[in-house]
Amino acid sequence: DDTSRGAGAVVLVGDADDVPDADAAATLVRRALRRGAAARGLVRMAGRGRIFDVVASPHPSGGAVVTFDDVTEQLAL
Repeated sequence: DDTSRGAGAVVLVGDADDVPDADAAATLVRRALRRGAAARGLVRMAGRGRIFDVVASPHPSGGAVVTFDDVTEQLAL
């Protein structure tokens, strides 16, 4: 139930094994919202060794759009 989280809560949806580090992603979202500009960082997926390029962009109507791009193979080169 997300109603108890309050305004500004960051919620990532998915199985625990399929979601990149929620704390790191949430930090990027909070940074983007605080600055009013996109925030970007690399986030590791717990337990699977995958690395994601995460971009959080504030939306003009509130909240943020967050993209996760799996860059594990590109970084291995």
